[in-house]
Amino acid sequence: MPCTRLLVLTLAAAAVIVSGCGGSTKSGPSTAADVSPATSTTATGTKSVNAAADALTRAQLIAAADQVCARANARIAKPGPAGNTGSNQEVAQSAQEIAGYDRAEVAGLRALVPPAELANDMRQIVAGFQGYSNDVSTLGTDVQANDNASIQPLIASAKKLHEQVAAIAKRDGLTACAKPTP
Repeated sequence: MPCTRLLVLTLAAAAVIVSGCGGSTKSGPSTAADVSPATSTTATGTKSVNAAADALTRAQLIAAADQVCARANARIAKPGPAGNTGSNQEVAQSAQEIAGYDRAEVAGLRALVPPAELANDMRQIVAGFQGYSNDVSTLGTDVQANDNASIQPLIASAKKLHEQVAAIAKRDGLTACAKPTP
């Protein structure tokens, strides 16, 4: 996942800590186990009558998945609300925008039918991106509500998910899914 995403999380933490306000309690950060996709005949949580026949080759999967990730990376790297470093409201809006890009990325990856040898890794990548999206969305809500108590655990969770997804993606040759944006 892009470094830009982690930067927004860090900026959100700084904005809330500087504001010095407390807030409500929320459920804890996401984990891959919390968001793992349903067991299915495809690797990404969708059912297919003939998954083996629908499966992409390794090269096709890498090309398609990297295209999905590159699109999300480019949207997040674009100047605009996602790059805001201002008020809590602006940071919250940026976090929600990034979470939306991540949800689109998850949907795109989930639509792919990986070859059997990559099925488990793709499940983990999709679950990691989904968990990250959940954490970023919750972070946006918590920043807006000045909920200081949840900020650091959410940032730690997002960082861990980022590292896990990047390692799996890199190992499988998914460069755009493992590479941070400039």
